[in-house]
Amino acid sequence: MEDTTIADVLKTFETYYAQKDYVSALETLQKSKSEVPSMLWHYNMGTVLAKLENWPEARFHFLLAEKMGVSHKDLSLNKKIVESKLEINRIEKPISVTDYAVKGAQIASQGWLTSLSLVCLIVGLIKLKRGASLKGLALFLFLVLAPLMLNFWIKSWPISVITKALVIREGPSVIFPEKGELPVGVLVMTKEAGDWCEIYYPSRFQGWIKKNDLKVLE
Repeated sequence: MEDTTIADVLKTFETYYAQKDYVSALETLQKSKSEVPSMLWHYNMGTVLAKLENWPEARFHFLLAEKMGVSHKDLSLNKKIVESKLEINRIEKPISVTDYAVKGAQIASQGWLTSLSLVCLIVGLIKLKRGASLKGLALFLFLVLAPLMLNFWIKSWPISVITKALVIREGPSVIFPEKGELPVGVLVMTKEAGDWCEIYYPSRFQGWIKKNDLKVLE
């Protein structure tokens, strides 16, 4: 019964989408969130929001779908198109050591660390067949598990996407002067302090914003 419901929702969505009635397609998804697998729901939300030129929300949903395990080429292509519309390469361009470290970690977590762990596993198994000491076994386990643990840690970082323009302040209160405006679509990493969050990535937007205005990727 559940599969039939999912099929009906997706069929209705695809019909509206094919007719270029993107507003009705969006409403269909919004009303049926609990009936569609999360990763598929977020991917379709990103697709239809992109058609409606709501680039910040589209990026948010594409990133969530990617985080949940969607990895096909259409998602990657659509996300790149949305990010180009938002000028992400410009507004998230690294300007500090912290920026480069975070950016590098994010790239590494997109399959590189898992691949490294797999290579270490294969090489380690070959060496174990030839005989290995207790010290060698411990080293083998460390080399296999370390990249996986690092990958898990990186993916647990609190990341948010800004879906509406926000004022950046010099401190965690409205009494502090404004430093500028945080552009829509940008991905930020923050530290919480009560009702406020301090931005530390990208460092060009370092300052404080209201916590309630963030859309966290979780």
